[in-house]
Amino acid sequence: MELQKLLGTFELFKDLSEDQLKLIGSKAVKAEYDENQEIFHEQSTESDIYILMEGRVQIIGALGKTDSATIHTILPGKLFGEFAFIDGEPRSASAVAIQKTSVFKIPRAELYTLFESDKTMGYIVMRNLARILARRIRQTAHELRSSLMWERH
Repeated sequence: MELQKLLGTFELFKDLSEDQLKLIGSKAVKAEYDENQEIFHEQSTESDIYILMEGRVQIIGALGKTDSATIHTILPGKLFGEFAFIDGEPRSASAVAIQKTSVFKIPRAELYTLFESDKTMGYIVMRNLARILARRIRQTAHELRSSLMWERH
């Protein structure tokens, strides 16, 4: 499948034209990771966004100096690394391939340059990203509420 058509199947790039998808595809870099290989580390300053094509990725957060916990497991077709992509701040968690994994990595700086030259593209992608994040926040709030209710009983 042609990369631009593949990108068009992802929620992040929904409603973009073929030309816009082609531009984004020209910036995407395919990367492969082995099982247990770290993709990025918590507090690293790399701020690219990733789309998982094959495999599974765990997002892991540090709990103090020696412990950590899995925050989320990423499945194929989903994106990760979006917080640093949005704000340019250091990574809030680590990403580790939990099986052989294939991703498309899109450099933040190059994508933002595209957004500056095509404001409509930038608006559509950021709108889609806002929807994705809002859904995740709602789900997290629901899970937190359920957990708190469980503790009361």
